[in-house]
Amino acid sequence: MTADPAIDLRGVSKRYLTRGGEVEAVSSLSLAIRAGEFVAVIGPSGCGKSTLLKMVAGIETPTAGTITVEGGTPDQARRRRLFGVVFQDPVLLPWRTLEGNVSLPLEIVGSRRPERARSARELIELVGLAGFEASLPAQLSGGMKQRAAIARALILNPSILLLDEPFGALDEYTRNQLNLELLRIWSQSRVTALLITHSIQEAVLLADRVVVLTPRPARVAMEVDVTLPRPRQLAQLRTRECFELVGRVSAALYDRLEREAGRERGEPAAALAPGHLDSR
Repeated sequence: MTADPAIDLRGVSKRYLTRGGEVEAVSSLSLAIRAGEFVAVIGPSGCGKSTLLKMVAGIETPTAGTITVEGGTPDQARRRRLFGVVFQDPVLLPWRTLEGNVSLPLEIVGSRRPERARSARELIELVGLAGFEASLPAQLSGGMKQRAAIARALILNPSILLLDEPFGALDEYTRNQLNLELLRIWSQSRVTALLITHSIQEAVLLADRVVVLTPRPARVAMEVDVTLPRPRQLAQLRTRECFELVGRVSAALYDRLEREAGRERGEPAAALAPGHLDSR
């Protein structure tokens, strides 16, 4: 890596105190993400994926180790407005129109009304929602709400986009549609993107690199470079190259589970079924 990474985690650990004692969510995790790179992080439920993203965003503080974001701390990056964040719940204010929700970050930082309206309408068009500017959230589908959340995340022109399972609650058809939209938006903006997902297919379709985490506490089990050519299309999910990449990620994700199951049976771990494409 010739240039300093946009996001650099070194020996990061995170422990929580609970009524049952101390819980280690992340342990000695190191990861570097290049500027403009799209990285997907995948792992078992509860392994610490979202905790990792929250530490990068400065929402959580590491117990040990360091995180650098574009040369500063996550807190400094947040104050510099480097982050755009999209969660699984779009969190739209029900009394504000689509345009009002998208423009809210500009209103908070004190931008003038004409600038807010112009920027919001440009991003609403970018995410394919032109014509719905005056609609309330209750009048929008789940997929449309997530498009609005992406537009809102981009309105401050961030250099880093953090996505915490943004399409996890959507049906497969809508999810695939939004994956293509996200690819199109990312290809135009070329922000640094960090995606948390449970879907192996989604990770391989979107990312330049897939990082597989171990069960809690989260450590990096494997990094898989995605060699599928861009621009990506859904048809690539049916190619041999994609099948092999999904298999590599699946093997890394399920290796420990298969070995433990084999030990319980007193047998060698069975090979992962080749058709298994999703970790959920």
